[in-house]
Amino acid sequence: MIVLGLSLFSLSNFSAALADDLMLLFVSRLIGGIGSAALVPSIMAYAADITTNEQRTKAMSYIGASMSSGFIIGPGVGGLLAEFGMRTPFFASACIGVLSMIGSMVFLPESLSLEHRMTRQQSRDKKPNVFLQLALSIKSCFFVLLFLVFVLTFGLTHFDAIYPLYVVQSYGFTSRDIAILFTLCSLMGTFNIAIVFDLVRPFATFREFLVCHVYHDAVFHL
Repeated sequence: MIVLGLSLFSLSNFSAALADDLMLLFVSRLIGGIGSAALVPSIMAYAADITTNEQRTKAMSYIGASMSSGFIIGPGVGGLLAEFGMRTPFFASACIGVLSMIGSMVFLPESLSLEHRMTRQQSRDKKPNVFLQLALSIKSCFFVLLFLVFVLTFGLTHFDAIYPLYVVQSYGFTSRDIAILFTLCSLMGTFNIAIVFDLVRPFATFREFLVCHVYHDAVFHL
């Protein structure tokens, strides 16, 4: 699934780089969304398989830090590459995706042995379809967390899209200025997630840390 997600990601960027009309751009983004849907849960599942209960929290925090950094530093680097042509960021992203796909195929072993996977598949109870699971999740105890992740991802994605337009129209920022600003924001976010989490975690519960982190993000964006 990781290799599949990376291949769709690369295909999406190649399609966007070669697009000559708006409809093809929409199709490329659709392919990229499917690739992300296959890639992100698979990465988290892989990390859960290869870590112990004690290591899992730190592993998930590192994954969150890398994803948050990518969301912000990606547009920044893209802004720098765009000075060499509007298609250049797409070609660069596609090449990185291909290299990541090859690296995953060569260096990333299966997280579970074949016997373990067969045993798990045979003992797995039949589950309802995904739409019914989504409907049932509303009544679950973790629905608040699902909703929180949705809101944060929704806000971060729109921030990346709208903020460059705002600073260009209001302050005359160039693509280089936006790239530098996004890169600095990414470095600060990565430091907070990867370093501050380890420092604060022993002295706070998950609930306390989550509340503090939400307030911190709200104040930081204001």
